[in-house]
Amino acid sequence: MHYFVDGYNLLFRLAKDETKPLQNKREILLAALASFKLNLSIVFDSALARHGAQERGHWQDIEIVYTELGQSADAYIKQQIMDSPTPRQETVITSDRELARICKHLGAHVQSIETFVGKLNNKKLKMRKPKVHPFKESDKEIERLLKIFEERL
Repeated sequence: MHYFVDGYNLLFRLAKDETKPLQNKREILLAALASFKLNLSIVFDSALARHGAQERGHWQDIEIVYTELGQSADAYIKQQIMDSPTPRQETVITSDRELARICKHLGAHVQSIETFVGKLNNKKLKMRKPKVHPFKESDKEIERLLKIFEERL
């Protein structure tokens, strides 16, 4: 499963600290997403693209896309779903209703930002939670202990 994430849609729903520069917020978001080891492309609108050309890069396993000047992240994601030979293998992460509707119609899976973040939080809790194996005495040990208790009675 490959995820296309509407970058600023996710960032602005999560990043509540107004004092941090946008670049810092993006880096924090990317570091958090990278820890989950997902096949993920995060798409940001073109405001930062140099010379009007699309830019691509990577942060660990995450593909980062800044769209062409004048192209929205929504338009880019929609085009990628349209061009995909297997749209059912794509999941679009957005809370933009129009983008969600179009991508569903094209055959992709869609998750809201809140659902996606909730699933990541659950995954993080499972990753942290130590596996506890209940302790069980062997049959021989139980026999030995019973013998000791019977002798004392």
